[in-house]
Amino acid sequence: MTTAYTSLLGLALPVDGELTGTWGQVVNNYITTYLDGAVAGTQIISGSGSQTAVTLSKTTGTALIQVGSGTTGSSQYQVIKCSGAPTSLLTVTVPSAEKTYLVINATSTSQSVKIVGASGTGVTIASGKTSIVAWNGSDFVEISPSTATTATTATAANGINSATTTVVLNSATAPTTGQVLTATSGTAATWQTPSASGVTSVTATSPVASTGGTTPVISMPAASTSVSGYLTNTDWNTFNGKLSTSGGTMTGNLTLDAYTEKVATLATSGTIALNPSTGTTLSCAAAGTVTFTDSLSSGQSISLLLTNGSTYTINWPTTTWVTAAGNTAPTLSASNTLVFWKISSTLYGALVGKSA
Repeated sequence: MTTAYTSLLGLALPVDGELTGTWGQVVNNYITTYLDGAVAGTQIISGSGSQTAVTLSKTTGTALIQVGSGTTGSSQYQVIKCSGAPTSLLTVTVPSAEKTYLVINATSTSQSVKIVGASGTGVTIASGKTSIVAWNGSDFVEISPSTATTATTATAANGINSATTTVVLNSATAPTTGQVLTATSGTAATWQTPSASGVTSVTATSPVASTGGTTPVISMPAASTSVSGYLTNTDWNTFNGKLSTSGGTMTGNLTLDAYTEKVATLATSGTIALNPSTGTTLSCAAAGTVTFTDSLSSGQSISLLLTNGSTYTINWPTTTWVTAAGNTAPTLSASNTLVFWKISSTLYGALVGKSA
């Protein structure tokens, strides 16, 4: 009888009466060395751009084979490290057998690595990730939370290289406080965070033509999309972008260090709308009869600086006045500051004070 080999790691199985005088060689080469590679060894794949397919097979009776820049090698190694520069997806085919691999995708061209057996769809490991994959009886699957590193090292003063278009964030690690994502006109930028169902993206598109400038506009995913990761005031303490005004509701708390209201100067006579879209800090220097109308929605408020109110006739919309004397319209002077707010369909008003 001749030496047989185990089905998984290809370890030598000498039989009685065999290998007289050569036991040491067989044990050292095909048991000890094989176990060393299977427990702590690394299969290095370090090819060029043309290396997009590698096959790892069980080696028996010969020395373990390193792939390097080739296309074949031994499958017994515990770690598979891909550090080459493929120009497309690098597919590594391994035996369909009970085996666990630690896969390190360190490719320099940001390409994914796919570990696949003779059957099944396999596992795709994104650039910069390290994952543990194992055979489950029918396919290779990922069995550990994967990690990610930033795709590009921040070098610019704003925290992220202005040439960067994709920044991959570890879902368990917040961005560096103070990072600002900027993009030149025509350039898109993307935050990507790993999620249970794959990579979820928040995309900053190039500036819209009507506004000009170089600040990207943030486009959030659809309402049904669940975004994991970080996009918060504390993590991104400077947010150099624009929020859509097309609708939507923010739930939870938003803490701001400061904010600026829109200031507007109204006409001096005629019918004038009290409209927050015009501005929330308004001024009116009456030069004739003024008739104010109500254009507030429930929950909105404005402040109004009104001068010459004692000289010209001022007509107010239907208002519930809040004064010490009750629901009574205020007596105006040369300069007055008033506030208006609406709850449901009721417009409230109050004279804050007079400066003249």
